[in-house]
Amino acid sequence: MTSRDPGSLRARRGLVFAAAGIAGFIVGSPARAANDFGAKGQLAITGEEVVGYFTEHRKWENYSGVRQETNRGGLALALQQGGARLGFHYFLLPQFSVGGTVGYDLRTGKNSGEDGDGTYSYDLAPEHTLLVGLRAGYALMFTDVVGFWFRAGPAMEQRVRRVTQFSEEDKDKDTVWLASLDILFAVTPVPHFGFYLGPSGDIAFAGQRKQLRDDPNPPEPEEWHEPESYQRLGVAAGLIGYF
Repeated sequence: MTSRDPGSLRARRGLVFAAAGIAGFIVGSPARAANDFGAKGQLAITGEEVVGYFTEHRKWENYSGVRQETNRGGLALALQQGGARLGFHYFLLPQFSVGGTVGYDLRTGKNSGEDGDGTYSYDLAPEHTLLVGLRAGYALMFTDVVGFWFRAGPAMEQRVRRVTQFSEEDKDKDTVWLASLDILFAVTPVPHFGFYLGPSGDIAFAGQRKQLRDDPNPPEPEEWHEPESYQRLGVAAGLIGYF
């Protein structure tokens, strides 16, 4: 008769239970409660990037072939710096979402100074930015309160900046096609409402900068366009409502 080592048998059983637990963790439970974030048939509406910190890098060549670069960064606040962004995401399957994001930003302002006649001010040329993106996501919830929401997909961003406030024809137009990734730590303390915090990034896989000038004797061509590269990295917090 062959005897079995009880310790070896317990170790094998432990490995089996561990493998089953890992498989269940990866696949997820299809029977999530309707109030749990990520349940099948759920619609999530997000207030994107309510507050955050971002850096942007943009690069192109001007009409003379000279490389131009701009760098911008700092604290972003919804409706102030960064505009407003809304997301709509539908969970076709438990934990798997599809949807998109739309955003709009309008930047205006004034400059002031002093001369011999006193203080003066003038309006800055407005700048408009439109963002439209698609997102596929996976909600990996550890409990019914906390977890991660991974999202990725393509997006298009177009920025139109007038050169001066006096002419609507003289403007620069930047159009970039982006690959976007969000790694969000989601917290849903009460049913149907939560928030997220995490890093996000946008990298252009195609882009174009176009310049338009309405001048009878322009120092530059009236219209030219060149390839453009763009990237944006940051960390932000947003709001989640799901139904």
